[in-house]
Amino acid sequence: MDRHRKRAGIACVLLASTLLLGGCNKFVSEKCSGSDYESTCTASVGASDGQWSTDLEGGGGHTAIVISGTFTIESGSGTLTLYGADDQGMEYELRPGEPVVVEDLALPLLERQGNSNETYAVLQTTAEEPIEDFSAEYTFATS
Repeated sequence: MDRHRKRAGIACVLLASTLLLGGCNKFVSEKCSGSDYESTCTASVGASDGQWSTDLEGGGGHTAIVISGTFTIESGSGTLTLYGADDQGMEYELRPGEPVVVEDLALPLLERQGNSNETYAVLQTTAEEPIEDFSAEYTFATS
């Protein structure tokens, strides 16, 4: 009997953790296509009251990335941050009805810990007020 209670308790803790973590970002969708050197992506988050991020994969041996795109929200407010190595990056204010347009932002790529051949940059949103319907269409090229 105790073993079953213990299992049930563990299951409840795992379920509660999943709901708490999943409650911050709802309806996340991300799709990319392209090659090792250039990708085109769309991303959307239905609702976010915390932080959401995705890695822009640079691949093996690449040292720099150039990012262009358009980023919008329907309601709320927050910050869009694009960053790479050495704390280099840019922050943009997200407001409804005011698309953020990024053109040819060049950043040095970060190296993955434990594997120096894999590189990446980060696209991140942080909500100041709950964000509804974040949408992004962007391209990035690595060298």
